[in-house]
Amino acid sequence: MQTHILRVLATAAFRIGSATGLTAQPPSQDQPPIEVELITLRVPEGQERFWRVKNVSQKDVSAYVACVPNETGLCTLTHATVYVMAPAPRNRLRPGETREEPRAKIIGAAPTNPVVRATVDWVLFADGSAWGPDTRKQSLWTRGVI
Repeated sequence: MQTHILRVLATAAFRIGSATGLTAQPPSQDQPPIEVELITLRVPEGQERFWRVKNVSQKDVSAYVACVPNETGLCTLTHATVYVMAPAPRNRLRPGETREEPRAKIIGAAPTNPVVRATVDWVLFADGSAWGPDTRKQSLWTRGVI
C-alpha cells in the first residue's frame, strides 16, 4: 500500500515538475526543529492534559508528529498536529512561536506531574521540506490529510 502511495506521489511530483512533496532530510543528530512537552494538570474533574509546542527553527511548521516514551523508551503515546488545515493565522507555527494544544482553559493550575518532554519524530515545514526519521510512519497519513 505504501509503495503504491509513494508511486502516485512521485508521479504527481514529476508531472508538476517538483519533488518537494517527497523530499525529506535524513535523520539528524542536531536539535529537533520544535520542542514538544506533555503537561498534565489536576482539575476538579480529574486530570487535564495538553501539549506545549515551540518552533525553535527558522522555518514555518505545517505539521508534526511527536511521541512520549515510557520508562523503557517505548513510544506509548503519539501526538500529531496538522496546522495547515486551520484558518490563518493559526495555519502554521511561526519561528519562535509557542502554542498550547488544545489551548489550556485552566489558568493558574500547577502541573500534577513533572512536564514530560516528547520525542519529535517528524516535522513538515511550510516550504514542503521535512525533518526527522518518521519512525511512526505518520508522514504519509499527514500528507494525505493535507
